[in-house]
Amino acid sequence: MTTSPVAQSRNTLEALQRLEKIVLDTLDFRQLVQKICDSILNELYFLDLSYRLVMLALVNEKEGKIEIVANSQTPEAQKAIDQTKIPLSRLEVSLGDTENSPLSLTRLQSTQKISDWSKIFTSISPSSATAAQQASGIQTTLLVPISAKGKTLGVLMFAVAKGQELITAEEEELMEGFSDIVAIAVENARLYSSLDSARGELAVANDKLKELDRLKDEFVSTAAHALRSPMTAIKGYLSMVLEGNAGQITPQAIGFLQGAYEGNDRLIRLVNHMLDISRIESGRLIFNIVPVSLEDIIQSEVDSLKILASQKQLKLEYLKPPSPLPQLQIDPDRLREVINNLVGNAIKFTDQGSIVLSHEEKDGLILTHVTDTGPGISSYDLPNLFQKFTQARLKHGKSGGSGLGLYLSKIIIHEFGGDIMVKSELGKGSTFTISLPLRKS
Repeated sequence: MTTSPVAQSRNTLEALQRLEKIVLDTLDFRQLVQKICDSILNELYFLDLSYRLVMLALVNEKEGKIEIVANSQTPEAQKAIDQTKIPLSRLEVSLGDTENSPLSLTRLQSTQKISDWSKIFTSISPSSATAAQQASGIQTTLLVPISAKGKTLGVLMFAVAKGQELITAEEEELMEGFSDIVAIAVENARLYSSLDSARGELAVANDKLKELDRLKDEFVSTAAHALRSPMTAIKGYLSMVLEGNAGQITPQAIGFLQGAYEGNDRLIRLVNHMLDISRIESGRLIFNIVPVSLEDIIQSEVDSLKILASQKQLKLEYLKPPSPLPQLQIDPDRLREVINNLVGNAIKFTDQGSIVLSHEEKDGLILTHVTDTGPGISSYDLPNLFQKFTQARLKHGKSGGSGLGLYLSKIIIHEFGGDIMVKSELGKGSTFTISLPLRKS
């Protein structure tokens, strides 16, 4: 019974919709090309149009050839393979072949009907190509170009067991509809494959970076350990000379030695910071978490820094809360480092006025504020202030230190389940705030 034009049009549309759903849901390239051939042939079987074999060939510009990447798994395909003793995927065509080849790029601009496989498969002998065609019962092969964005991607080959004159315009239109869907699917799959490949390369690069970071940490740790011992010895000897243990020295020499002592002390702090950071980042730093009184720790640090503040005629004040604060679960020695760093920085960069420490309880947190009347920090510097080796730009030429103190302080407070924030404005001083949970989460 002859199918009416309306029914045929509906069947064609449904076939295209089914193919679109199948292939556009697949991104793996190898799976996709096989699905294309199998799904198209299933649709053609359903339409009863005598098609026996579908092959997909794509342009490989890097190797200068067109190669079959998939074919439908049918008895006809196996018969062709049995004759040639070569898988269809190895029946490729060089892009340098003569213009008479139906697979030349200039001819792959429009649909072609080829009756002789020896004109298509030029990589095998004409007799082998003809024998394979006869064994599979193929009379005509329809070559439909696959194009996207004005570029030829390859060709769909539809092998049919009937002569050219029996292939209708409607069939050609259907094949071209298949080709449009395949072009989109191939482009999507290639893009996905390239992204997947890029992800793999990034993963390898990331592993290499992690290894380099590990080696860097090992080097820093080794170098810091090697430096700390002689610098500690230098500090001891300088201290003995300054105290007169090596005999009387001139005031000028005392000034020089004092500068050397202070510079050596800064180096020791830098080395200790680098060691601490290396240990924290590699998970080797052990914290001694015990119940502690925050007021006692802060009072102790304030007392130890008052002489330094008085040398600059600064007022260093600790406003204790009227009632005792709850004890906190923290490492007291590490918290002392943080308080010493924040207050020490405030003294260093404040020329006149005061540094005031105070507390407040808010939302289950104890907030400790360190407020100074220093030059303030610009909005440009604030976002990066707690990053490694970052220093605020200072107008008065003061050294900003190593750029590790605030970074290390923030890491330590994070280990306690808290955070450090800063509010500042140029010319209006700064307030650094440590937040610590009443109970570490």
